[in-house]
Amino acid sequence: MSEKETIISWVDGEDTANVFTYDGRMKRQLDRYPHQQHNSDGGTDYTVPIGDVHVTFAGASGRSRHSAARGSKKTTSSRSLGMSEEDRKAAGLRLQTAKAAKFGLTLEQYKTLHLRPGVSPTPEQIAELTGKKVVRTKSAKSKAKDLQTKVVTDRSDSDT
Repeated sequence: MSEKETIISWVDGEDTANVFTYDGRMKRQLDRYPHQQHNSDGGTDYTVPIGDVHVTFAGASGRSRHSAARGSKKTTSSRSLGMSEEDRKAAGLRLQTAKAAKFGLTLEQYKTLHLRPGVSPTPEQIAELTGKKVVRTKSAKSKAKDLQTKVVTDRSDSDT
């Protein structure tokens, strides 16, 4: 990949900037502005409203945010966010507690299920931990073989 020069110049107080570039990708973005071919090597001169000029400086790695995001599929981790080990553990505990509460379980009950990430507990597992019973009923709108599952609080109800 070859490097393409781009020069942005402006005068304080004026409402336009001059952008001279050899970069084809930048030329395509700037083609909506007035321009003229500047030299035989492919450089083009553009007149751009100063409010439309935004400059992003390269990060610590030497690559701009745009090229870093385009060239890397790395996801943001808690380590890159500057979280300490203690903060990461606290965030993980809050997440597990929220997942447990979603299913009406305590954190200790949820942990006893030993679920893989992304797997939800079945109604039977929830009923076993909470002392409730599972009732399966046929839905009027669904096919005969499909069942709806409910977890019922009262254990004295008979199976239907």
